Amino acid sequence: AAGSAFEANLDPLTRLFNKKNVTNYARNHILSGENKSVTIAIIDIDDFKYINDTYGHLFGDDIICTAASVIKKETGSKGTAGRIGGDEFMVVLYDVPGEMEIRSILRAIRSNIGMLCAEKAEGLKITCSMGIARFPDDAPSYEQLFRTADKALYIAKEKGKDRYVIYNREKHGAVEETDSGAITTALSGDRRNTDKTDVN
Repeated sequence: AAGSAFEANLDPLTRLFNKKNVTNYARNHILSGENKSVTIAIIDIDDFKYINDTYGHLFGDDIICTAASVIKKETGSKGTAGRIGGDEFMVVLYDVPGEMEIRSILRAIRSNIGMLCAEKAEGLKITCSMGIARFPDDAPSYEQLFRTADKALYIAKEKGKDRYVIYNREKHGAVEETDSGAITTALSGDRRNTDKTDVN
């Protein structure tokens, strides 16, 4: 039964943690009272709806699994990763306070997803956008941390996608309760790129 209990924690497609479990992992580390840093990165595959519509769902699933394997490998023993929506992942880095190290993990995720996906179809360019926030610097609770990372992701999308944005209060402003009203309504994949699918 232990095996099946563990299975229930996983997203069936990618074998990453499901949303509930990756959320619990982050929340438990924040509540542990150890006062170590917890960094979350929300990662969204850009224009995934277009990829699905153009190449079909099986191909879309293959892209999701490829992205998941890169995310898992680059997160390694520094934390954990989960799939939280259709084309949306969350990485939780535990006790990785250095911004240089965080940036190098994010860069590796971005470039390796692009590289591996490019091999799958002629002329295919897969990019992702990421929003990053850190506890306790940026937010005092998990909910607020998620909302802050989500705002940073939204900014990454607005700036033209294919980038990561590490939240900075001075640069990006405070995160209001209402900020993520529109953003959080549909916490499913593609919530930001349905209206502006770029067909290059």
